[in-house]
Amino acid sequence: MNNYNDLSSNSTQIDSIMNLIVLYSDSLFHASNSTDSTNYHNTLIDLFTAGRSSNADLVQDWNNWVSSRDNQASIVDSLNNLIGTNSDLEDYTKAVNHIYLNSLAKGIYALDSIQALHALSIAELCPLEGGISVFKARILYDIVEPFNYNDSLLCLNVSPLITKTDNLNNAKEFTISPNPTDVLLSINLLNKLDKKDRVIELVDITGKILLNESWSKNDSNIKEINTSKFKSGIYFIKIGTKEKGFSTVKKFLIQH
Repeated sequence: MNNYNDLSSNSTQIDSIMNLIVLYSDSLFHASNSTDSTNYHNTLIDLFTAGRSSNADLVQDWNNWVSSRDNQASIVDSLNNLIGTNSDLEDYTKAVNHIYLNSLAKGIYALDSIQALHALSIAELCPLEGGISVFKARILYDIVEPFNYNDSLLCLNVSPLITKTDNLNNAKEFTISPNPTDVLLSINLLNKLDKKDRVIELVDITGKILLNESWSKNDSNIKEINTSKFKSGIYFIKIGTKEKGFSTVKKFLIQH
């Protein structure tokens, strides 16, 4: 608070000096004799000297304020790091706090690559799953690039407030592994006894179809997809039949 008061006081002082400089400059221009001209000239020199000094004080006060701000943000971040968590919701809140306290809170209007990846991984969650931290992460990631989130897709097969012990892959038609994945995603179809041809799609969170393949009833019940060509983020695997459409959707994370 003291740093802010010093900034305000010095800023007001500089404004007053500038107003006087304008007044005496006008007087110097209209001076009727050399004596007045010399007096106005000397006064202007004094005002410029005072203004330079006040500006230096203002710069120092600003640097002190920035240092105090950054120090407070670091202290709060240290306390945030000490907080123990018992659920994914608390993890998301803690992670978003950490990103904010090391960027915007310190006057840094950019995210480094790690901060951006963490922010996006939370931003791409369904709000029912990640809570208010999802919206905060989306605001933070907007610093990197504006993004449109398709919550109708993100919230498919998601129960509200999922915790660490919940099973996200609760549909019985197929399983996926590993999740997260890097270069290869394995899909295991659990029920091929119906002897039906299937269709498999891979879509991103905007709903854009990135892959569409037929899965013959005569093929193996395991299919592998090369994920190395897709950027890190949240994606969805959809499986269905031509007759009934897509009946099961699973969410997975690509993390390079």
